[in-house]
Amino acid sequence: MRKVLFISYFFPPAAGAGVQRTARYAKYLREFGYEPIVLAPEPRTFVEDPLSMGVDHSFDDEIPRDLRVYRVPPCQPFELLRLLKKLKLLWVFHFFVRPDERLTWSLAAIAQGLDVARRERVDLIYQNLGPWSTSPVGYVLKSVLQKPLVYDIRDPWTQWAMGAWPTPLHFALERRIESRVLARADGISMLGETYRAELLQAHPDLDPAKVAVVPNGYDSDRLPPREELLRGRPADGLLRVVHAGKFYDTWGRSERTALSAALKGAYDATLGRLRYSPRALDTAIAGPRFLLEGLALARRRDAAAAQRIRLDFIGRVHPGVRRQVDDLGLDGLVSLPGAMPHDQCVRKLFQAAALFLPLFRWRDGSRMGVLPLKLYEYLATGNPVLAAVSDGDLKDTLERAGTGIFVRPDSAEDFAEALLRLRREQAGGGIRVAPDWDYIGQFERRALTGRLAKLMDAALENHARGRLKGEDAG
Repeated sequence: MRKVLFISYFFPPAAGAGVQRTARYAKYLREFGYEPIVLAPEPRTFVEDPLSMGVDHSFDDEIPRDLRVYRVPPCQPFELLRLLKKLKLLWVFHFFVRPDERLTWSLAAIAQGLDVARRERVDLIYQNLGPWSTSPVGYVLKSVLQKPLVYDIRDPWTQWAMGAWPTPLHFALERRIESRVLARADGISMLGETYRAELLQAHPDLDPAKVAVVPNGYDSDRLPPREELLRGRPADGLLRVVHAGKFYDTWGRSERTALSAALKGAYDATLGRLRYSPRALDTAIAGPRFLLEGLALARRRDAAAAQRIRLDFIGRVHPGVRRQVDDLGLDGLVSLPGAMPHDQCVRKLFQAAALFLPLFRWRDGSRMGVLPLKLYEYLATGNPVLAAVSDGDLKDTLERAGTGIFVRPDSAEDFAEALLRLRREQAGGGIRVAPDWDYIGQFERRALTGRLAKLMDAALENHARGRLKGEDAG
């Protein structure tokens, strides 16, 4: 069995959606001939880091007990970050420290990674990205150890839809660094076809044969039998529409202190004018605003039916959501339970009557490549997905899965009609949806780990051919 140094900043017991991908790879890679030797932060990192989502022990029992995990101690400036977060001044820090605050962890990880790789005599290096500030770890280890490197890109860097840079110079420098980092890889995995196409367009020197698509997915071993989960649905007959995770209409926004607001205003009027985004994004549709307005409209049209509808938003939400619920008089029809452990959240998804999935869109109408992680557990439920999305990979996936119910993202009218129609179908014997289980099954995590293993096989072959060419040239 070949050994792979498995570098991941987000690894159990860290909380957050990004942990799922690496946890499942570590769980299944042995079945495909690879022994993962994990390099990850110490658990206290996620307790002390004011910008992390904390810890979640939901995945602890999935990690093989004999898996070797080497932990890198934290070395980020947590006290400074805590103060800046309290003062709502993190934007000042991120003007100077790019691309994010985990850069100092990378320095410690490089030193420990070299020691671990030599001691364990690894055959290959795998690194999950992001955060992108950790990319130098794989880059340096490959350069020193001369071992093949696979980068697994969880979120794009300079192609990220929500990305914004303090100045065009920041963007240009990071694009150049990204190009140099990726050029060192013997294999690269992306989450979707549009992401892959955009990466190759941004970096035309990359060999397309080295860039593969390995999407996110769901873990059927983690789920109780679907019939058991469905039997657990509440018997109250309500149409429960559930959303899990963050809303992107308020991503990166927070309620500001007076000092922060004054400084940010001064910044926006001066250096802030240089703020750069490669493309304009419409984020207003990426939240619950139009769904809430649609529910209010449905209540005006059919109060009795609307009273049988409930919206549950699981996870942290911006205070503005609560204000909108109050302003529309929807208290009692909308639940904001906050964050909950992953296994409890998944159970709520299965027991819902429908699921809500909004996403931002490009203002120029381009295809959207973003595929939220929640999509795949949504698919695993077989429940209808009320999708407020534009053309792109997400819409294509829901159409092929046979579970999408599409509305115009900015139309309260569409939402009202969809909610009332779903309620009528539910009351009439069941919501009509026809999941394509053969298509959905390709997103099972064990199968996806097999696809990653094939990319690793190819990286080993590419690296070996490159060394042979070098020896022949010599």
